Amino acid sequence: MKCKLFAAVLSCSLALCLFVGCAAPSEENNTGDNGGSIGNIAAPTDEITPGTEMYRGFTLDNVYHSDEGEIHYNVYFPQSYDGTAAYALFMTLPGYEGLYRFGAGANLRSEEFAFEAQNYIQDVIVLAPQLNDWGMTSARQTVALLNYFISHYNIDPSRIYANGFSGGGETLSLVMQLAPELFAAVLHVNSVWDGDLAPLVAARAPVYLVIGESDEYYGSARISATYREIVSLYRAEGLSDERIAEFVVLDIKDAAYFEAAGAPNQHGGGAYYAFDEEIMGWLFSHSKGYTRNTAIADVAGDPVFGDYGRLLFPVDDWYYSGDTLGTLSMTWYSHIDPDKTVEICNYLRSRAAAGDRVFYDIYTDEEKAADPSLNDTGLFFFKGDEGAPFAVTCAGGGWAYVAAMHDSFPHALELSKRGYNAFAIIYRPGCADGI
Repeated sequence: MKCKLFAAVLSCSLALCLFVGCAAPSEENNTGDNGGSIGNIAAPTDEITPGTEMYRGFTLDNVYHSDEGEIHYNVYFPQSYDGTAAYALFMTLPGYEGLYRFGAGANLRSEEFAFEAQNYIQDVIVLAPQLNDWGMTSARQTVALLNYFISHYNIDPSRIYANGFSGGGETLSLVMQLAPELFAAVLHVNSVWDGDLAPLVAARAPVYLVIGESDEYYGSARISATYREIVSLYRAEGLSDERIAEFVVLDIKDAAYFEAAGAPNQHGGGAYYAFDEEIMGWLFSHSKGYTRNTAIADVAGDPVFGDYGRLLFPVDDWYYSGDTLGTLSMTWYSHIDPDKTVEICNYLRSRAAAGDRVFYDIYTDEEKAADPSLNDTGLFFFKGDEGAPFAVTCAGGGWAYVAAMHDSFPHALELSKRGYNAFAIIYRPGCADGI
């Protein structure tokens, strides 16, 4: 395909999109929905059977009919939630006594994490699944339920938290093997770690490990060994101990801690951590999203993007300067909005973390192997309404590089907000025989 031919096709495509776009997409809120709600609670759908019993603000025994099986859960929505603003999400996984076999709401009646979380974040949806065990099936169901909420409600992807107590901690460790990139931070309470640690470390997911030194059920030796292994993995990646301390904390509580709390024993005393401001404050002090201070290299190399994260920025790095998103500067452009840069990167990251496709290759692996320069091409996708018209945005850059962060990503994001599907093309500038 010749460059001129491509330009002509692109112009025709844009014109067609604008023509088709005369039938505007839905005006409904496009940032999240209540799933057809009555108040804040989802009405019956093919996927959800809502509960009817209430307990301390929670709707009990909702059922998500997922591909992983039926998932029973309790949920709290603040009265202020209407889907227009993104809310934090906190998920609490109970110990043995909170499994579904002991009745709907048993987890809420035996632990206070779900209620105390509301004292730290007012704009928070609290999700309290009741699973059947603490193995991989329950972990997959937990991830499925979490992804359902992310895709059907307006959830702030930078503020997703979880705790797991006892058996729930084992489940949480497996969840962090399957989807660690979803969480801003997690609290692992009086338990052991069954999951693979490599995904946790690769995602840089912060975890707080807390247990009694003489926990009657697990002891503290195994989780201490897990902590040492996590530290070792981070050191192998070249992180300093100071930096590692941002990602993992080991807190071994002595007998005096539980005696002061009035706990009957150390293992059951884990329930008292819900009232510990230092522990709970650590959990909710984290946020997952990028900021102005996030290093450009960390965004380009974020595992959630696979090998295409580098294409977010000019391939030839001499066309841009700055080390962070807030200091990004590109040749010939003097009005780069750092807040828009952060918003774009967080949008793409949150969608990718939720399992949505945000990048499409233009060429096959065989074509790229034959011509390595084709690796520097692709289409970033900004999703709109299903079935809505689409547009393709093409950044400039003086025929020298692709200034997508200024010239096409902001436009594609705005189109998606209005319900249109938008693609931002990454091409080879100055090409003579193709994109």
